[in-house]
Amino acid sequence: MASLEIYDLVVKIQMAIVELREEHKHPAERNGLLYGVLTGLNLGKARLKAGGKIADGGSLRALKILADPSIRSVDILVAANVFMPAEIFYTADMFMGLEYRNAEYSIESYAKGIRLGFRYALELMEAFNSATSSNDKALRLTLKHLDRVSQMVADFREF
Repeated sequence: MASLEIYDLVVKIQMAIVELREEHKHPAERNGLLYGVLTGLNLGKARLKAGGKIADGGSLRALKILADPSIRSVDILVAANVFMPAEIFYTADMFMGLEYRNAEYSIESYAKGIRLGFRYALELMEAFNSATSSNDKALRLTLKHLDRVSQMVADFREF
């Protein structure tokens, strides 16, 4: 099941890019989506390392904050880290292509990408958890898989 999950995210991204092209959106909006996904994957990895699950309240509240385009970039980390344990937290380095998050024309695409990437990371962990007997093994497999997915997504960038 997990091997199909990688293609699920890739297909969702490709469909969103086609939709943006059909709407004659600027390439920066497409890149905003891709950088948002990369950011969401990074943030999802951090949440997984903190023991987060897709349905727990902390993960859902953190995602809502992280993907909220109305919150200033400088305030996001403080707000989202409230839902993380003290030893593991979100950092500014996890945000890829931040210029797309801060640009009026691509901020919504970036937020959509964060939601896609973050949810994917947590859903993938659940898939591996159901296929393995050890949470540690599931986490190792998930993180390794997410590195491959990140590379695939990065290859979609247009400039």
